[in-house]
Amino acid sequence: MPIIKFTLLALICSLVLGLIFYNLAQFTVFQYSYYGTTGLTILAFPFAVMISVGLFSAYLESKMDAVIMALIVAILTGFLQFHVISLVMGNMALGWFEEFIDNQTLLLIIFAIVGAYLGNVYLKKRINK
Repeated sequence: MPIIKFTLLALICSLVLGLIFYNLAQFTVFQYSYYGTTGLTILAFPFAVMISVGLFSAYLESKMDAVIMALIVAILTGFLQFHVISLVMGNMALGWFEEFIDNQTLLLIIFAIVGAYLGNVYLKKRINK
């Protein structure tokens, strides 16, 4: 039961942090007439997932629970990031996000598993003292 609670908390936290990081990274985007770069916006949601899953996985008992939570949060964040950007920033920002970044679920899964493992191994000792 605690895995469901921490999964929902990590999902909400990753979406909110992803939006904050995405807005902060908009200043690293360069647009020219024939050339455009994504800057650091491509790493906004993966870093948000890594931070949120890493923090909440420290409260779980085993590494397997932390990895399962990481997979669920990464897949749901990969699905919901388009809807959240469209809801908060509008269709123009969503069109740019789909054009240049598109679906990054595999990158989210990799960052989430790394964050979950590191959080469960190293942060568990410090939080559960």
